[in-house]
Amino acid sequence: MGRSNSLGPQVVLVSSVARSSAGSLTTLLTIWAILVFVVPHAANLTAQAITPLPSAETAESLRLQGFVKNRFLAIQSPGSDPEGSIDAFNGNYDRVVEAQRAKLNRLTRTTLLLSHFSPAATLT
Repeated sequence: MGRSNSLGPQVVLVSSVARSSAGSLTTLLTIWAILVFVVPHAANLTAQAITPLPSAETAESLRLQGFVKNRFLAIQSPGSDPEGSIDAFNGNYDRVVEAQRAKLNRLTRTTLLLSHFSPAATLT
């Protein structure tokens, strides 16, 4: 399922344009270093800018707000309000967690798509 990175034509192009073999080697090593070290990190930063992920503090704040609301409803109408039950709280919390997980999956897919240009992406 691996992908093939055929760089033969690009290597020949760089070698034919360079004035010396040392210049060709330096240019190709620079391009390789950029593709391996810079592109994956730039892809991650770009994906975070495109698909922002709420912080863990935001998710925890939503969980606490849901808990406080749930307890308030349970105190206001003990035993008669199903929205104030523990099951209702767990359902709301599960929705918050699933929304966070969906955003994390979207961020991961975007990062993988952008880092696909790097040969290091085949290792992840």
